[in-house]
Amino acid sequence: MISTDSPTHFPAEEVMSMQASCIDSAQLRPGVMDLLESCHERFARDGYCTVPSILAAPDLSSLRQHHESLRLSGRMYFGAVQSKRRWVLHNEEVAQLIQLAIVPIVSIVAGAEVKPSFTYTAIYDEGADPPAQGNPEQREYSVALRLDTDSDAQLDGARPHPLWLATPAGAVPIDQASGDALFYRGRELVRGSTTPPGGRRWASVFLHYVSKDFPGSPL
Repeated sequence: MISTDSPTHFPAEEVMSMQASCIDSAQLRPGVMDLLESCHERFARDGYCTVPSILAAPDLSSLRQHHESLRLSGRMYFGAVQSKRRWVLHNEEVAQLIQLAIVPIVSIVAGAEVKPSFTYTAIYDEGADPPAQGNPEQREYSVALRLDTDSDAQLDGARPHPLWLATPAGAVPIDQASGDALFYRGRELVRGSTTPPGGRRWASVFLHYVSKDFPGSPL
């Protein structure tokens, strides 16, 4: 059902303005491009790699505000089948624009030309489980971008909370702070997460890609 967590609803024009602010300001953190060669090497070896703080700091603040506003707007679905404490939205506009903007980066990390498939935005409350995310054929290469939506977590230096990857070598915890990006092979590695500690909330934006010559249509 549609979220009824809060009676606050943002007018459509206000939500669009927030989206435009996120899009207009989106920039990679200086120095990120220097990390991609080593990230590609690990991706080729292990099937995953991480890039810390991939976006510039002002963009993280803008995106945090955007996702909290999105949660309160009524557009996100709350209490989906897989979890009672999670808001979700498929192919949200800002997520899709970030997805498109980092196609060259994903291509470098993957070592192959890629194209966007679909996105999944999830906001986790305490006790939430990770969402199931569509046809695995449509997520050959995936990026999980972690964002805090709880401003207090930024102020008190809250520790990162891990995503988990089920790899051939066993379960691997991936600590993520706000703004960190995890690149992984979406068809081969199963992703899960721990839940936020009491009173916390965070968002993860999942960006999925396929090879450029993939014959199917985007989800």
